[in-house]
Amino acid sequence: ELRQVSIAIFSPGTPNSILKHMSEFRRISPDAIVIFDPGQEVYNFSRKALNKCINLSNIFIVNEKEYLETKKILGKDPRKDIINKIIIETKGEKGSTVFEKGKTINVPAIRPRRVLDITGAGDAYRAGLIYGLSRGFSLIKACTMGARLASKNIAYFGCQRY
Repeated sequence: ELRQVSIAIFSPGTPNSILKHMSEFRRISPDAIVIFDPGQEVYNFSRKALNKCINLSNIFIVNEKEYLETKKILGKDPRKDIINKIIIETKGEKGSTVFEKGKTINVPAIRPRRVLDITGAGDAYRAGLIYGLSRGFSLIKACTMGARLASKNIAYFGCQRY
């Protein structure tokens, strides 16, 4: 039952479908942690839809390119104007940056044994983040768990095989 869900992630889909599902979920589970991850679909969002989805979330997570596109769509820097949300920007080998309540925290990448295929590294990061949050880890420790999983993911060919 959805009322029992404590963490939900809303990932790539059409802007309308994501907004619809996030709104429905928020009505059913108002206290859950909601993660909004538009992925490459961010390019298809209007300013209004993107703002609504960010407002429905607790955590907004994007990679560097998606963050730049977010700034362009919104016409502002979310780090400066959206202070009541957590924003996580993943930066591959440069780690990730967490923006929370006006503070900036850098989370270092975990050096992989080798780099064979970066496909799926972002998904692995998000899985580690969700796992950590579900276990009651601090946000930074959960992001570090995400970095650890992303590092393992890229050390193997094909994220589907890992």
